[in-house]
Amino acid sequence: MLGLPENEHPQALVRAPVAQVARQLVGLIRAIRPQVIVTFNPYGGYGHPDHIQIHCATLAAFGAAGDPARDPDLGAAWAPQKLYFHTFSVAILRWVLVGFRLFRKDPRRFGQNGDVDLVRVVEQAGRVTARLDNRAYAAAKERASASHRSQGGGTAFFARLPRRLRYRFLGDEGFARIVPPAPRGTPLETDLFTRVNES
Repeated sequence: MLGLPENEHPQALVRAPVAQVARQLVGLIRAIRPQVIVTFNPYGGYGHPDHIQIHCATLAAFGAAGDPARDPDLGAAWAPQKLYFHTFSVAILRWVLVGFRLFRKDPRRFGQNGDVDLVRVVEQAGRVTARLDNRAYAAAKERASASHRSQGGGTAFFARLPRRLRYRFLGDEGFARIVPPAPRGTPLETDLFTRVNES
């Protein structure tokens, strides 16, 4: 997380120039030709420097990939049709904050390292314009999270919750549509490929 010496490691993503990472992403976008791109929000979800870095690089690559004048050596231009930021449900996070306060836990010191500020996560969460019900995959997601060494350490906290409630939280995936913008009042999408051209 921010301020830790690991960020100074020469191979840390946060140390890589954004333009260099964006160029690599342009090459991947042109090779894979995705219709939809998903990345972190500007806060990196929960403030992780690498997530913030990849957010910046993805924004740059999203614009550059469709421009034939940019990096022609990386293949034919390809413009993805939609861009989403992954975001957390503010309503669910507010209930989590209530739970923390009920159990006299500091929501600004979440995770196994105590370096995730859930209050800031709520403040930085974007407006959800698409919501996917992934409860069928909640168990797999929980197993994957448990095997991933990260700041979240959320599995220990959520393991105390009843499985049904846990899977409700793990299975609710929120996204904010950035391109094309989703004006207020736009119906909530339940599929990120809604209104995507197949060409």
